[in-house]
Amino acid sequence: MILTEAHLLSALIAGIFGSLHCVAMCGGIATALGVSSSGKHSKLLSVAYQLGRITSYAIAGGLVAFLGTQLVSEDRTIAMGLRLVSILFMVGLGLYLAGWFPKFAHIERLGLPIWRKISPLSKRLLPIKSVWQAVALGFLWGWLPCGLVYSILLWSVSAPDPLSGALVMVSFGIGTLPAMFLMSLGANQLLVYMSQPIIRKIAGVVVISLAGYSFASIMH
Repeated sequence: MILTEAHLLSALIAGIFGSLHCVAMCGGIATALGVSSSGKHSKLLSVAYQLGRITSYAIAGGLVAFLGTQLVSEDRTIAMGLRLVSILFMVGLGLYLAGWFPKFAHIERLGLPIWRKISPLSKRLLPIKSVWQAVALGFLWGWLPCGLVYSILLWSVSAPDPLSGALVMVSFGIGTLPAMFLMSLGANQLLVYMSQPIIRKIAGVVVISLAGYSFASIMH
């Protein structure tokens, strides 16, 4: 599979409009960082936390893509299957963002065993007093079970190389930044606007359309 602009754009859109789910999952930490101190130090902690979180996404995307390339090297017929699966998950994610398939988020249950081992480590970092603590906490919380994150990871499995898989996850992470920073600044009104049904439906239709574009591209 060639990493296309459609995949990166879909990941970015999923991050932007699916970030309300991210806020519900780990927005409390972002808020805590925003009020734990004042002035520039508060903003620096928030940036450090987000940097750690997106770094964990990139590493996960790279690892998943590496596993995907190993499967493809064993059997080239698997490549088409992975591409089709990634497109199906694009459609599923679009339906989820639009509010038409909420059960899609149930995939996050797969990560609970891993999170049970990581969670105690994150608690040791609280309260946050330094930039490196914020980076470490963000990195650990990036592994919090999240159906939205896992769905993007399943796109990464069909990436042509680990770097491409990491780029997909970085695009998603960048898309989540506006909502996370707004939450840390207490700008909740804009988040309410983003959660409006019509906005979410538009986002879902866009992602589904991009899935159609990806499908058309592999059929030629």
